[in-house]
Amino acid sequence: MKNLRTMGEPLTFVLNCQLASHGEIKYFWPIPKLSPWATGMFDIFCILYLAFFRGYKFLWKEHSRKAKISSGIAYCLFFISMCDIIYSMINENYAYLSNFLRPIICLSYLGPIRSNMKAVAYDLRESITILTMIFAMIFYFSMVGLFIFQGNFGGIVTFPSLGEGYYNMLILLTTANFPDVMLPNYQSNPLSCLFFIGFLVLGLYFLLNVMLAVVFENYKNRIKQVTENKTEKRLEYIKKQYAYYDEDEKGFLTITQAKKFFAYVIPLNFKLEQDRQSFKNIMTMVDPDGEMKAHYVDIEEFFQLPNFLEIIAKKSDKGKEQTF
Repeated sequence: MKNLRTMGEPLTFVLNCQLASHGEIKYFWPIPKLSPWATGMFDIFCILYLAFFRGYKFLWKEHSRKAKISSGIAYCLFFISMCDIIYSMINENYAYLSNFLRPIICLSYLGPIRSNMKAVAYDLRESITILTMIFAMIFYFSMVGLFIFQGNFGGIVTFPSLGEGYYNMLILLTTANFPDVMLPNYQSNPLSCLFFIGFLVLGLYFLLNVMLAVVFENYKNRIKQVTENKTEKRLEYIKKQYAYYDEDEKGFLTITQAKKFFAYVIPLNFKLEQDRQSFKNIMTMVDPDGEMKAHYVDIEEFFQLPNFLEIIAKKSDKGKEQTF
């Protein structure tokens, strides 16, 4: 064993070197490895815990058809991973299939990451036109560069083939190899720089910015759609609860019915002074004429406000200040 040192200090790791019989040097890490039985038992424990947790959650919580399908897929992955682990333990080898299934199993428990991946997939689908234009432009410049610089030193270095030229131009779009990629051609002919500069102007400063604008517009539309869907579901819930408290179908709620309605929907606790003050301010908004009635149209307009909860909280703070 030999300690490697730099500037008189030992490195953070030490390599054990052992000469093999045929003269090659093998390197071994001093960190001990766990046996397939140990890693297999740990994986089985984790899978059983995740399966129990998901099953317990599935029993007491009402699930939609989509959630039931997702749970079924997760249990299929659990079963496949379990079989792969047991097989690896019997053959005293490390599992292979379960290593690829672990990220998918983790994603089944991480809703925010799944939502972000869906958003990325949605953006790619909506941006497929501009992406096609970008890759087509790279292919066009690669073909032009292959014919223009063929036969000189720059062509041999940058465009030895169509595939290599496409690869170099794709990297050039990120400016990672600029200006190195054009220097061999620039040495032969200084005007060749116009080819690469034109590629950057068209691709980097125009098409990529267009793609950014498309992605931002899709994101804005998606957020708007989510807001509209939430508002629509909220109004459906409000309409259902309003019909429940408007027993006589008069088209309005009396002050007593309005108290029960808002106490259930928001909710409000009328034992607290700040919530009583919040109700008074809500009635001021839904009953501006002071008729002591809450019409459905006015209630619907109130709950259509995107910041109605902030308005209630603000009014509650005012009511809290009045109690002191």
